[in-house]
Amino acid sequence: MPALDESYVYCFQRSKVMEEIREGFNNEGLQGMEGRIANDAQDLEDVDIRRIGPQERFKTAAANMVLPAFVIRDGKDWRLVSHEEDILSRVPWREADVTSLFNLELSLEEKRDVELRAGLTEQLTGLVGHSGGLSGGALNIDCAYAAGHLLDTVPNPWIGYEFVERVFREILTRRKGEEKLVANNLVFILEELRKRLEGERDRLAQIVFNRLIDEDQMRFMVVMHDLGMNRPPRTIGIPKQVIRATRLDGNQFELNLYDPVDSETLNSLEHEVASFLDEQSQLYFWYRNIPHQGYYVQGWQKSRIYADFIFTTQAEGNGKKDYRKVFVLETKGRHLKNEETHYKQSVFALCNKYAKRTNWNELVPAMRGKEITYEIVFQDEWKRRLIEMLAD
Repeated sequence: MPALDESYVYCFQRSKVMEEIREGFNNEGLQGMEGRIANDAQDLEDVDIRRIGPQERFKTAAANMVLPAFVIRDGKDWRLVSHEEDILSRVPWREADVTSLFNLELSLEEKRDVELRAGLTEQLTGLVGHSGGLSGGALNIDCAYAAGHLLDTVPNPWIGYEFVERVFREILTRRKGEEKLVANNLVFILEELRKRLEGERDRLAQIVFNRLIDEDQMRFMVVMHDLGMNRPPRTIGIPKQVIRATRLDGNQFELNLYDPVDSETLNSLEHEVASFLDEQSQLYFWYRNIPHQGYYVQGWQKSRIYADFIFTTQAEGNGKKDYRKVFVLETKGRHLKNEETHYKQSVFALCNKYAKRTNWNELVPAMRGKEITYEIVFQDEWKRRLIEMLAD
């Protein structure tokens, strides 16, 4: 239900927590939700929801659409890839390189009450002085306590312990007589270790992901049984008092799969893209993919990729009653050309590579002859790229 998309959070003490929550939504594929965070109890009133299905003229085509996903062998069958079970569990942590931290530049400024991570305030008084830790001169570090703060990156606490012990042992060995300086930088060192391990985790996870594909343990295809997420929803929920979105030219949307379009589901860039698509003669239908509920692609990183739009172009010679191509489209502001976007581009490149194989759609008769393309477009180029895509 759309109501479950919304996260209402009461926040105290931290002045930047709302910005951090919005950034978290963005990182989890919930880009449409950043502006819908309730700041007040009066905003938490229940919203009446009604269910709507596809427009009648698109209903058959939508019911027959099945999109591919990365699936893994499960005995004689296939199932959706699980990041933790299938990728993260196979990461060879012994190959993670943390040697760059051994000569880490440390701050001479003494710091107290340091924020360990955005959104969490930790007074790590327990990091120093516990028994059973790593001793260096007058400094005694509880590696087990420190490793607990790496669990979101390294789920195995024993492996986390080994990384903490190794890094702090090397630093203390190379900085003999500077134990106080190391003590003043404990949280900084631990945070740098976490960031380094995040990068190494993703690097090694990509190797695992590609190896599973090469060994035919993983495929990008449609499985025989319905996965739910790989079809357009049979119904979606919209507020009973919905504010209907219209095209930028003021006309009603006509080629939207679900009618009406809730104006709250489109940001400014998405509104421009939707308006442009709706005006194209080649288009069959389009719809806004539902963040955190709709179709997604699971790559080697934890976060699933929920594209913004799925749209189709008309098939020729059938009286405009079916589609020929399917496009999975992600839109990005011009300022979002970052590592996360580069990762999504890499995953989409794999999708396009394996979607070109003809055998993936042979399992679903209605998808035979259909083509699918995955694309990321940026704010400063989206119209040109869409014209090129539609002309192909």
